[in-house]
Amino acid sequence: MLKKFLKLFKHEEHDDMPALDGSYFDYLLRQIQPGVARELSQCQEHDPLLLVIAETLRASMTGEWSDELARPLLDEHSPRPAATRPPPPPHGAPPPPPKDELVETQEFDKAEIAAAKEAAFGTLDSGDETLDGYEIPEDLHQQANETLDDEGSDASDADASGAEGAVDEDVEIVSEEEVVEEVLDEDSELIEDIVELEEPPAADDAATGERQASANSGLPRVDQREVLQAGRVFLGMLIENDRLPLDLQINTEEIALARELLVGYFVGNKDFERKAQQLLRVVERKFSEGQFSQARILLQLFQTDRMTRIKNDRNIFYEDMIQRLGIRRRHAVADDVLGEFAQIDSDAASAPIDVAQWLESNLFIKLHLFTRDRSAVERWGRLAGITTLPGGADNLLKYVPPRRWRTYYDAHDDAAVAQQYARDAIRQHVNSDTLANYVSNQMRTCYFVLRAVGDTGLEGYLDTFFDWISEAFEFNATVFLPEVYRRSMGEIDTMKSVFQDIYDRMLRQRVEAKLASFSDEEIHAALGAAIAHIHSCELNEIPPGNYDLGGFVFDQLFGVTYPVPEFAFKVHRLT
Repeated sequence: MLKKFLKLFKHEEHDDMPALDGSYFDYLLRQIQPGVARELSQCQEHDPLLLVIAETLRASMTGEWSDELARPLLDEHSPRPAATRPPPPPHGAPPPPPKDELVETQEFDKAEIAAAKEAAFGTLDSGDETLDGYEIPEDLHQQANETLDDEGSDASDADASGAEGAVDEDVEIVSEEEVVEEVLDEDSELIEDIVELEEPPAADDAATGERQASANSGLPRVDQREVLQAGRVFLGMLIENDRLPLDLQINTEEIALARELLVGYFVGNKDFERKAQQLLRVVERKFSEGQFSQARILLQLFQTDRMTRIKNDRNIFYEDMIQRLGIRRRHAVADDVLGEFAQIDSDAASAPIDVAQWLESNLFIKLHLFTRDRSAVERWGRLAGITTLPGGADNLLKYVPPRRWRTYYDAHDDAAVAQQYARDAIRQHVNSDTLANYVSNQMRTCYFVLRAVGDTGLEGYLDTFFDWISEAFEFNATVFLPEVYRRSMGEIDTMKSVFQDIYDRMLRQRVEAKLASFSDEEIHAALGAAIAHIHSCELNEIPPGNYDLGGFVFDQLFGVTYPVPEFAFKVHRLT
C-alpha cells in the first residue's frame, strides 16, 4: 500500500479549511483560475473542464498531488467532433402522446375538481400525527418518520429489513452514471458525461499505488482515471451545493469529508467504510434539522438499492412540503418596524432594491434570483477561448461559473448602476429553465394539498391553481392528477422526474410560447408589480428565510392570484 497516497484520507479535523467570504466553490474557482489559464497556455488541446476538476482537487487538497499532468488532459467524456461521437443512449421515457392528446380545453368547475381528486386518490385515512395543522395520510406518515439506520446496526439487519431505513449502512459511493440519474438540486443541471465504471482497486494493491504515484515526487497523480472520476462527481456536488443560498449550503468540513470519501472510494482506500459512516451521520443530522436540500445532495453520493433511493426521495419531498407550507413566524413584528416598512415607496424606481434590502436587514427575509455573475462569466469566457478542443469551451461554460440563487441588490453602491444591475438580473432569471421549475413548484404544491387530510387551511390554493392553469394555458390540470398519484406510489420515478415529465409532455410547449410573448419592458414591469405585491403583504405572516423573487415575477406575468397575498411566500420558499 502506498502510504503517501493513503495519507490523503487521515485528516480528521480539517484544520486547513479556509474562512470564507462567500461560497466555498467561489473560493476554489478563484484559487484554480490561474492554474487553469497557465495549463491552457502551454497546451491548448486540454479539456478545460477536466483542468477545472484536476485543479479543484489540488486546491482543496493542498500539497497532496504531484505537479505532473498529462498533456493534453483528456478522457472518454471530453468533447469530440460530432462525427466521432457514439449515438446517445435511449432515454427510456415513453414517447409523447399525439398532439391532440396534449390539449385539454374543456371547462370544469369545483365539482369536477372534487371528482378528479376522489378518482385519483380515493378516500385517505388520516395518520396519528399533526404537524402545524397538517394531517398526513398513514402511508405517508410512516414514510416521513422512518429514520436513518442507527450507527450500530449490523449489515445483516439491513439486508433483512430491505429498504425500511432511509439509508442503508451497507452502501457504495455513487458512480457517475448514478449521479446523472438523480438530480441533486431541484433547479440543477449535472455533468451529463456517463462512464461505465470498473471496480475500484483493492486498498492494498501495491501495483495500483505505484501506477498512480508520480515517479519523481512519490505523490499520487491527479490525472489518473480513477481520480478524475472522483473529481467529476465532486465537482457536481460542489456545483449543486453552490446553487443554494449561502446560508443553506453544506459547510466546508462536511464538503471535505465528502471529498475524501469520494476519492477514497475510487482509489480503493481501506478506510472507506468508516468515512461512509461519518457521512451517513451527517445526512441523518441534516434530515432531522430540516436541511433537506443538503440531505438530498449528500444522499446522492451513496449507491443504494432503487427502493431505498425512492423512499429517501419520498421522505424528503413530504417533509420539505410540510416545512414549506407549515412554517410560521415565531415572534410578532413590532409596530414601529411595520410602520417603517410602510414608509418605503413601492412605486419608486429603487423599490426592488429598497424593499429587498430592508426585508433582509430587519426581518431576515432574503429575496434571490437564479443568475450568473457577469464579471465571472467574462473571466471564464476569456479563459475558455484559449482551448482549441472542439466543444471544449462550451462544455466548460455550461458549468463554470455556475448559476446560483443569490441576492442581487448589494452589488453596487451607485444607485443607478444598482438599479440597472437588478433589471439585468431579472431578465437573466426569466427563462425556460426557471419557468419549468416555477410551474413544477405550483404542481407539487397542488399535489401535496390534495394529499393532505383534514382541514389544513390550504384548500383555497386549489382554486388558485386550477383556475390559473385553465385561464393562462387553456389546460384542464385535473387530467394529470391520476398519473401523478400512480407514479408517486411506485418505485421507479422520483417526485421531481414525475412533475418534470408531465410538464414536458403536457405543458411545456404552451407555457414557453406564452413566455416568448413577453417583452423586456413587460418583464421589468412585472418585477415592479412583484415588489408592490410583497410590500402589501402582512409581515407577521412571512417567516424568515430565503425566497425566489423570480417566482413572484412569474406570478405577475402569468396572472396568479393566491387565496391570501402571503401564500405566495409558501410556494416560493427556497429550502
